Amino acid sequence: MADPRITLALLNYNTTDELLRALAAIPAALGDIAARIVVIDNASNDDPAARIRAACPAAEVILNPVNLGFAAAFNRLFSYAVTPYYLLLNSDIVLPAGSVGAMLQTARALPTLGLAGVALVREDGSAQTAYGRIPTLASELLNRSLWRRLTQRTAPTEPFDVESVIGAVLLVPRRTIERVGGMDERYFFYMEETDWCKRIRDAGLRVMHFPGISVLHLQ
Repeated sequence: MADPRITLALLNYNTTDELLRALAAIPAALGDIAARIVVIDNASNDDPAARIRAACPAAEVILNPVNLGFAAAFNRLFSYAVTPYYLLLNSDIVLPAGSVGAMLQTARALPTLGLAGVALVREDGSAQTAYGRIPTLASELLNRSLWRRLTQRTAPTEPFDVESVIGAVLLVPRRTIERVGGMDERYFFYMEETDWCKRIRDAGLRVMHFPGISVLHLQ
């Protein structure tokens, strides 16, 4: 295989049924793009290793002896696999055909990109929240849905800068790891991607939303 251009990494914790659906969609999502596929398992008890290897022999499996949480588990990836891009995925993300190529094509045109998210949709096609602002006192005190309606207007169709993205899908260039490092492992689950986005922006790189690329988020 040609040198991989991207590592697709999926994080699993007792969600192997959903993970297998996600893995089944990856070949069509990649097309002819050379990639590494890595599953990071946080000590699941639903027999993940055998099921993953049977369903997707190309996948590399990292079995953590304990549940490390979101940040620490994904941080292991950046020394394990060195590729120009990383696509960090929740285990319940189903990528549509050709989506990885679309992400890479968009990212390569943005030399100061530090991290990008994409549009997230439910199985009925309805949109989910995919990006937001760094939390403030107002955003935490107001009803969350009301705050979003007051602060988030109709999004453009071209990629645009945001303060933070939802961590279900994170496209990360290697330059980000080299300049900023990984996520802060003091966050076990929730808010680690928000903190990372802030650090990436503080380092002079862009955090962006790609509205023209939609993926299925089973939640």
